[in-house]
Amino acid sequence: MSRPQPPARRSEVYARSPLPLANGTFTPDGRLVVSHHPMYKTAQRVSVFTGPDALEPFPSAAWNTPRENADDWLDAVQGLRTDTQGRVWLLDMGSRSGITPKFVVWDCATDTLAQIIRLPSSVLNEVSEPNDFVIDERHGAVYIADEGAGNGGDGSRGALIVVDLKTGRARRRLEGRPGIVAEDRPIVMEGREVTKDVGGGERRGLRVGV
Repeated sequence: MSRPQPPARRSEVYARSPLPLANGTFTPDGRLVVSHHPMYKTAQRVSVFTGPDALEPFPSAAWNTPRENADDWLDAVQGLRTDTQGRVWLLDMGSRSGITPKFVVWDCATDTLAQIIRLPSSVLNEVSEPNDFVIDERHGAVYIADEGAGNGGDGSRGALIVVDLKTGRARRRLEGRPGIVAEDRPIVMEGREVTKDVGGGERRGLRVGV
């Protein structure tokens, strides 16, 4: 007897972005917030769709504007998620301008800053690239994927960073372990290997940990 087939699902275009995208998350009121991949060096680091083809800086233009002698602005964001309290968590790698990597937690209900959590230097190294994360609200922790692909890194020093949200303590775990380090094989997109500039006019195949 043949099994009944599930009904066909229709897909539709939600929006089109004039800027290259990285990741996205929905706010409690249904707005789509997106990050822009730092490699494209867009002026806006994070945006929110205000129409099918329209973007505005999120949470504001000021947060997307670099400032000297300060790190309370968004510099290089890929990972972003919304928690059950309706707050959007933005993980700023700080890699474009060399500022401190941090979480910016934005309360969408009040449209105000809820918290900034800065990552201490003790859990980072010279090739750190804290890229994406998972919020574990049950255990009060955030788990960050450090790809180990920053500043010419080859992914061999990738690790997980665990932040205890109750104490603020951060720990670096599993650096160099199997399943965490980058696989030594090409990353191919549209038939071409993805490479990166390593200086001196040389390009090398991109390797990304975690």
